[in-house]
Amino acid sequence: MSPVSPLLQHFSQLEDPRVNRTKLHPLENILTIAICAVICGAESWAEIEEFGEAKVDFFANLLDLSHGIPSHDTFGRVFAALDADAFADGFTAWVQTLATGLGSDVVAIDGTGIDDWEQLVEHVQASPGKMLQFQVQRNGRLLQLSIEPAPVKSKSGTIGLIGATVRVDESLAAQFRANWKLSPLAAFPAAVKKTWDMSVLTLQMFGEMIVGNASVQNISGPITIAIYAKASAFAGLSQFLGFLAIVSISLGVLNLMPIPVLDGGHLMFYIVESITGRTVSERTEAVATKIGLAVIFALMSIALYNDMGRLLRGG
Repeated sequence: MSPVSPLLQHFSQLEDPRVNRTKLHPLENILTIAICAVICGAESWAEIEEFGEAKVDFFANLLDLSHGIPSHDTFGRVFAALDADAFADGFTAWVQTLATGLGSDVVAIDGTGIDDWEQLVEHVQASPGKMLQFQVQRNGRLLQLSIEPAPVKSKSGTIGLIGATVRVDESLAAQFRANWKLSPLAAFPAAVKKTWDMSVLTLQMFGEMIVGNASVQNISGPITIAIYAKASAFAGLSQFLGFLAIVSISLGVLNLMPIPVLDGGHLMFYIVESITGRTVSERTEAVATKIGLAVIFALMSIALYNDMGRLLRGG
């Protein structure tokens, strides 16, 4: 059995959205590399690709890399077309299995045998404010512990929590850790390349949404931007500056699109005038401006609708 099978078996219900002729990289490669990269701190498709390239020898022992590491464009296109709910279900199930080591330490709760982490969580969540008797195997000794799960309100009602978390093997995590450091001279062209990559990816995402391969729920407005700005600020200065860069690039690309009332629309008129040799009529400009305003209003409406939906859903 492949070393990555325990991970991939949780995504067995996840369908590959690509047609056969476009499957250069197996879906298992894309999922495995992306998940490992994100766990190690990658925040963009370009960083996921860079992580894969940095750890290519490691992944070569686990995956069929006959076509190399997928490009950032491939990661972006595939994940944009994946069934988000099916992926979330598979990822959640995999995370729960990571803590089976903790479940094996907890032998029983109130006399009921505990076999895995999921069973432990279900038992604790179903007992808010109730004193539970834990039988715990630790260092060869069987201990009796009395623990009262704290009642916490959630979307599904009041649940119990005891503060237990997934136990992670630090030596295993170290195998996935990678650092990138560049000198100022090397950083400038790398920054230009990354800006270009992000710009291309933004345009590709717009294209995927237009043809229906990506959901318009990917469009975010000021509320979501503010929420993620706060989260990135708490994560650290580099994460915050990186988030601001992504927002700036996205807004810059949007502004240069050939939509009247935007800078890209003005450039479009200049190009038409240079080709035809005459200015665009006022009536044509007026009609184009109205169309442009309608497009901008529609985008803003979708963004605000998505923001409010995420806010009401709590995510």
